Amino acid sequence: MNFTMPKNQNGQAKTVLPLRLLYWGLVVAGIWFAYLNIQPYERAVSFLGAKATSSAFTSLVAAILIINGIAAIFSKSLSWILGAILWSVIQIIGAIRC
Repeated sequence: MNFTMPKNQNGQAKTVLPLRLLYWGLVVAGIWFAYLNIQPYERAVSFLGAKATSSAFTSLVAAILIINGIAAIFSKSLSWILGAILWSVIQIIGAIRC
């Protein structure tokens, strides 16, 4: 029995457009639900991180225009990374307990 995909003249697999759209729609939906799932943890990390920073350092960085934007991007991405790590640790602990 042959379970391979049908091939076109170039030897590449033929794909059906509705299946490709369904596949990419599911990928986008998965990314969206992951975003929604990680967002509360990111907010918690941002809240806890805001309490830990000193106001003198924040005002110094805010006074420098270019550094201000770079620091804001770095701060937001760092909180997302830490939020994702916190989310994954909680998911692993939950999976082990089951």
